[in-house]
Amino acid sequence: MAAQRLQDPGPTIDTIIIVTGEVFGDDYSAGFYRFLDKIHITTKPRVIERDLLLRTGDPFEPRLAEDSERYLRALGIFSLVEIDTVTVDGKFALRVVTQDGWSTKPRIGFQFTGGVFTGRIGLSETNLLGTGNMASVVYRKETDRHGLELTTNLERLFGSQVDVFGAYFGYSDGKWGFWEIGDPFRSGVDTRAIIDSGGVTDRRELQFRTVTTLDTAVYRHNQFFNRIHASFATTATTSRYIRLGGMAQFQSVKYVEAADSALSVPDTLSGAFGVSAAYQASNFAVISPQANGFGQVEDLDLSFTLNVQLWAAPSALGYARSGLGPQLYVAKGIGTPRGFAKAVLDANGLFTEAGLDSGRVNLELTAGLRSADKHWDLLYVKAGMQENPPPGQEFDLGVGSPDTLVASRRPMKFVGPRLFPPHSYTGTRTLWGTYEHRWFTETVLFNLLSIGYAGFFDFGGAWYPGQESRWGGNVGAGLRLGTNFTAAVGMLRLDIGYMFGEGVDETGESDRGLVFGMGTAFVY
Repeated sequence: MAAQRLQDPGPTIDTIIIVTGEVFGDDYSAGFYRFLDKIHITTKPRVIERDLLLRTGDPFEPRLAEDSERYLRALGIFSLVEIDTVTVDGKFALRVVTQDGWSTKPRIGFQFTGGVFTGRIGLSETNLLGTGNMASVVYRKETDRHGLELTTNLERLFGSQVDVFGAYFGYSDGKWGFWEIGDPFRSGVDTRAIIDSGGVTDRRELQFRTVTTLDTAVYRHNQFFNRIHASFATTATTSRYIRLGGMAQFQSVKYVEAADSALSVPDTLSGAFGVSAAYQASNFAVISPQANGFGQVEDLDLSFTLNVQLWAAPSALGYARSGLGPQLYVAKGIGTPRGFAKAVLDANGLFTEAGLDSGRVNLELTAGLRSADKHWDLLYVKAGMQENPPPGQEFDLGVGSPDTLVASRRPMKFVGPRLFPPHSYTGTRTLWGTYEHRWFTETVLFNLLSIGYAGFFDFGGAWYPGQESRWGGNVGAGLRLGTNFTAAVGMLRLDIGYMFGEGVDETGESDRGLVFGMGTAFVY
């Protein structure tokens, strides 16, 4: 048997060999690891084969094999993915080797600051019964609500091309849910996609208007929306794609202020439609060792991506004034052998004959430098501006704020500063950033748990026009805990730091001093 690593295009693929591995395997013979392997269901070969971009009868293309490795890693269920070619009995074969990651994870996090406790406890499974599907249940305690979160993601339902995502939030101040069903673009070479998404909301909405959490507007928010987006690719290769599409949306929205004042937002029943265009010049890099965990490989998207949408919101379909709603998303990254940088611009607005009705602009910069072996310096900066956002959708900084509620297979982007309680900084203008130095040591407990160290500094704030800008931050250090056997990028953080500045607690007083926090580590 002669192996050939990814080289120039090869001959036609006669067969595909899939080799699946348990989480620990033969290298870990102790009874504890054997028990864990027995209760873990290894990924089904069909789950792996369905995400390959190469099939029996196709000519071998190295770029498609490399992209297949990346798509399999993106599922968040493997600790190792390798694709190569072998010759067996004169036949040319594509060999796919995977090792499962531990996919059943406790979701635990808490923070105690300024006399306020926030936290969550739950369980998620990202490879349910070896099918690559995800399910999660979490109980969350916020400063202004508590309740249950249920999330699921089912890929290629019953062997079809249809994916289904659903999330339900049953909270003390209301209930809401989201769904998405359809056949999405899964790779750059896909030629079509159609997705239907929607949501139902019946909940309390809090709008923090000034510098204290006591001066708050309370709304009742009722909403139903449904959107369909269909696209096709005029160009679909491993190096770039061009996609064109159309969208339509229907929604019913009602905000009523609890005090029933003149600021109540009336019922709206409206429809909109639009067109979309997307372009990407693909550029993906592999970071090894990782910047966000203890595994060996982490994929980084440095592509130039441009997405443009234009919505029509005519008065004949329920809007007070006819308008046009442009949306723009631009992302570009650069990479070197020792680091990376990526910038993202995300903007949208609704323009009528009276001018700008509402809008939002976000600019984000992420950068990383491997300053030494096992050392990473990481930076994230965000600037944002909003005009007339719906109540409760303003910038809201502080760990545990509503922006962090939606669960996903991969760790979520952060909302900081990390040691401040929810609603410490709110408004329609924001500027904040975080720097973290990570040291990934070789210390391993019980041959399972890896330990690293971190130092961090966060600073920034949010405010409304007409208010003085408010700033604050934290500086501190902590532990980073993870394992090589995990199925996704991410770590647990244990932080202690000093909080300073103009953040507020539930009494409206400035909150400063030493704070301890525990939760999922930031993902850069």
